[in-house]
Amino acid sequence: MARDHLLNCELLFSRLLCGLGAGVSEAILVVTPMETVKVKFINDQRSANPKFKGFFHGVREIVRDQGIRGTYQGLTATIMKQGSNQVGHPTAQSSPRSHDEQFDPVSSRLFGSTLWSP
Repeated sequence: MARDHLLNCELLFSRLLCGLGAGVSEAILVVTPMETVKVKFINDQRSANPKFKGFFHGVREIVRDQGIRGTYQGLTATIMKQGSNQVGHPTAQSSPRSHDEQFDPVSSRLFGSTLWSP
């Protein structure tokens, strides 16, 4: 009994860690560069004299002017947001399927509601 509980705790921890890793990877590889470029494009289009002629031209100009770091502004905040968003998803998605006989709909809904973040 105690061994099963320990294995379940290890499984839960590894799933939480995998979710955190997925969120951090997502933030670094995809979300931060896209969000940064999007915001710079919006600000450029609102200016009196826009300098970006299209997506690829805009990205090329950002990298030329500011280097690759120009596409990673706000990385720390995005890592915190994406990491916290993804930390519980592997556990929430796999727990009901792997423990059907122990599935409790009330606790599942409570756990799922804690994963929501604005």
